[in-house]
Amino acid sequence: MNSENVYDIIVIGMGPASSIFLKELNANRYKTICIDKKALNGEGFNKPCGGLLAPDAQKKLAELNLSLPLDVLVDPQIFSVKARDIETNIERFYQRFYLNMDRSLFDKWLISKISNEIKLIDKAVVTTINKINDYYEVCYILDEKEYNIKGRILVGGDGSKSLVRKKFFGNIPIRQYVCIQEWYQSEKKSSNYMTIFDKEITNSYGWLNYKGEQEIFGAAFPMSDSKDRFEKLKAKMIDEGHEFGELNDREICQVSCPSSVNELCYGGNGAFLIGEAAGFVSPSSLEGISYAMDSGHLLAKVFNDDKVNIKYYSKLLKPLRKKLFIKILKNKILYTPIIRKWIMLSNISTIKVIK
Repeated sequence: MNSENVYDIIVIGMGPASSIFLKELNANRYKTICIDKKALNGEGFNKPCGGLLAPDAQKKLAELNLSLPLDVLVDPQIFSVKARDIETNIERFYQRFYLNMDRSLFDKWLISKISNEIKLIDKAVVTTINKINDYYEVCYILDEKEYNIKGRILVGGDGSKSLVRKKFFGNIPIRQYVCIQEWYQSEKKSSNYMTIFDKEITNSYGWLNYKGEQEIFGAAFPMSDSKDRFEKLKAKMIDEGHEFGELNDREICQVSCPSSVNELCYGGNGAFLIGEAAGFVSPSSLEGISYAMDSGHLLAKVFNDDKVNIKYYSKLLKPLRKKLFIKILKNKILYTPIIRKWIMLSNISTIKVIK
């Protein structure tokens, strides 16, 4: 194989985890390539996402000395969450400090922070990954042509359906859900982001949010009958008087939702996992951006400290693992219907909205 196609690090996926890893990596020390199926200009990005930047993610941007550009934000900005439990007909408002943003523009902005010394390949589909002796061999297709590259280190930042995890660490399963989200034309404006609970349809939750002239409605469901469950939830919203506008788009994806820290996987044998590929997603809210940036930053430290091994990476991840453990406990509480009902009826931390 041509030496030009041999790298120190091959990164699969170019989401927030990989972008922060590559931004923080000392690019002068490592010959690095990153491959992703979506376009660098943001086209083809279709992951269902409420597009809200949580406080933990905002904090991480501050720690990285990154200021969010104005054009990433969208109108309206969100100051509260309206929690709606359909079964009990209970509705409560809670103050929250999210930033309403365009998710594809956010990803594009993070990618722009990556050093020019790192080779980025977009609109490419990775077909096979194999470990041969001391190297990982990756085959990908770009513009109907097949390419083969080799690397000493492999980094999987390729999300819930991670090919890297499936290929080399498939013996560590993780709970999965299906997210479905639809975009509708709408002239409505709202100062709150709506969360929807209905135990008959899903043991996760649904969401309703506004972005510019559009309304997004989505939910996460168990893997079976997800499309039927989505239509049932939408029908219930319509029965309650909600009017959806003209349908503009529909997005479907698989999302990791860990039920135990034992479902986390960091890698091994020269391969590392970051972000959702490692299992770092809050099971209570499905928020993953803060975990992605945290794990990407910590993996960069592994390389920059010249301690490239799983033991050191696992040590650095200890606070993140603890944070996720707390979210798992919160998930068990929040999604137990009788406890959720008690919490909502108690009015703890609620705000009174003047209508």
